[in-house]
Amino acid sequence: MSHQILGHCGKLPCREGRHVRREASLGKRGSGACRNRWVAIFRRTKTVGWYWAKGRSLMRRFWFGAVPLSPLSRETIPRGVLSMRSLRHVVATLVAVIGAASTTAHGAGAQVGANTRPWESSGVLNPTYSFGIFIGPVSSPTVFETSSLGVVAGGLLRITATGGVSAGPAFSLVDPDGVPLNPSQPTLYAGVVNGATGDSGTGFPSRYAPADWGTNLMALMGTFADSGGVIVATPFEVGSSRDVVVPVGATRLQLGINDDVFGDNGGSFDVTVAVVPEPSALGMVAVGTLVLMGLVWRRGRHAHP
Repeated sequence: MSHQILGHCGKLPCREGRHVRREASLGKRGSGACRNRWVAIFRRTKTVGWYWAKGRSLMRRFWFGAVPLSPLSRETIPRGVLSMRSLRHVVATLVAVIGAASTTAHGAGAQVGANTRPWESSGVLNPTYSFGIFIGPVSSPTVFETSSLGVVAGGLLRITATGGVSAGPAFSLVDPDGVPLNPSQPTLYAGVVNGATGDSGTGFPSRYAPADWGTNLMALMGTFADSGGVIVATPFEVGSSRDVVVPVGATRLQLGINDDVFGDNGGSFDVTVAVVPEPSALGMVAVGTLVLMGLVWRRGRHAHP
């Protein structure tokens, strides 16, 4: 006559009438369990509240008591070992994630020549943003596609530029802000040209940037546009560095030089455009790391009274 033997927990019958105890201690929470205990538990139909309570109990055992290597293992990890080994690696990983997230997610670089106009203007394309005359070697705008940068409307872009350009052989070599790189050099320097008509008599791109009224000749300019090159929102001065928000409807960022006669210009700017991570994402990562570090510290106190 066979007898049904209950497991050490006193509730779950063991499979095939066998009873197997763990030899390793489970600390203050108990001294053993049935080999098939986990299988039997998850075969039962339980409420969400039961699983929540069970998970909370297991987490408490994880942080404050000895932890079995697996449900069927006879070995356990002593208290304090996880906080000094596994959790140390977890914290290091999260720190690395924060470092990666604090950097720009996507970026691209390009060269903007001194004869590059910031946008196309003709009788059909951007007729209300006309400027200058285009005689001699003139380049189309330097374009950064928002899809390639991995940014959408509302996203933040950081534009940085270095290098030097000049408006001609007689003019000073200036930086992306339009400021002479060598102030002592006895050459021409035009300075602010927002409201001027220039040699062309048609004005400069900066005349359409009222928020940046004070843009120098040959400074780096920018605007957002759609896929057809139609200007979206308002053009702006970039200078050496600027953060700009991508407006709705824009699919590209266009860069060029603030000038009205491009054919005799010389030099170039090296430009980098990168996506700035959202502060909310960095905040979530930082909060998660602080919580984990607090748990590690708390476990260390319980592991070493």
